Amino acid sequence: MKHFFMNSVLCGRKQAAERFHDRFLPRLAASFILICLTGCFCCFALPVCSSAAPLSSGLCRGEDIVDDEKLFIEHARQNWRFSKLLANDAGSTDSNISNPYEEDGSYEDFVLYIQTDKVYSKLTAETIAGWVSVSGGNELIYDEDALSEWVQELADQYNTLENGREFTTSLGETITITEGNYGWSMDADATAERILGLIKEGGSGRVMTEAVWTQTGAAFTLEGDIGDSYIEADLTNQKVWFYKNGKLLGESDCVSGDYENSRTPEGVYTIYYMKSPATLRGADYVSEVDYFMAYFGNYGLHDASWRSEFGGDIYLTDGSHGCINLPDEMAQLLYENVDYGYVVVTYY
Repeated sequence: MKHFFMNSVLCGRKQAAERFHDRFLPRLAASFILICLTGCFCCFALPVCSSAAPLSSGLCRGEDIVDDEKLFIEHARQNWRFSKLLANDAGSTDSNISNPYEEDGSYEDFVLYIQTDKVYSKLTAETIAGWVSVSGGNELIYDEDALSEWVQELADQYNTLENGREFTTSLGETITITEGNYGWSMDADATAERILGLIKEGGSGRVMTEAVWTQTGAAFTLEGDIGDSYIEADLTNQKVWFYKNGKLLGESDCVSGDYENSRTPEGVYTIYYMKSPATLRGADYVSEVDYFMAYFGNYGLHDASWRSEFGGDIYLTDGSHGCINLPDEMAQLLYENVDYGYVVVTYY
């Protein structure tokens, strides 16, 4: 009887263990896997919060327990909806773009100043707005042809190398000088490209830039491109004036090239070569001078010790070979106070 009772107990325990193994162990394992997965989801899928400030779902950073499978599934759906929302936001950043240079646009107060020495040209947002359009609601299109036309007009105003300039002589006469190799010349294409880059970059307030030049002069002001430091030679009146920083430092008579055979060229130039003393050689002459300053080819200013008189009408019958002959004192004054690049203005 005792053995029967013990066998019954053992059999009962064995059957209970088998039921536990068959029914509950798989559920327990599934629950454990669910808890692990949920814990990972909490760490990586949900926003960060503190334990004192739980999320609306009841989960906080660091929690690794969820109530049931339904809660986990619900969070998975929320995460999917949240990801889709972010994707939509990212995809819509380029949609529904407006012209930023128009009134109330983000660049409506943009002003671009193009500096040329002491002179500024202004390009406003109002003008730029007419060059910008929106294509398909998500792309800005820039009218580069209109910009190039605007830059070309700017170049036409500033290109003194090609267009010349007005000049007020020491005798008070205003003349136009177009000859010579001196002046400003803008690279319109490169300037337009630089300005377009700044327009695409945008911004607010004042922006400063410079034009691109193939050649520049000594100065550029509202009064002209010669500045206030130059040598002026009136070839009709046979006079030379020397200005530095707006002050007249010297003046004298001169003798220029023979008017019929060796006329001195007129125009605006700069000194590019200086030598003291110097030997001047031509087809039929050799001249020794103390001060020589070349400004165009073989043409220059220099002393002429072989002359006893200057000015008047000497150049009409006994002029130089093309250079401007000066008294020794004037030639020395120039040589000691000018340098390469100094402007020389000649005219009849």
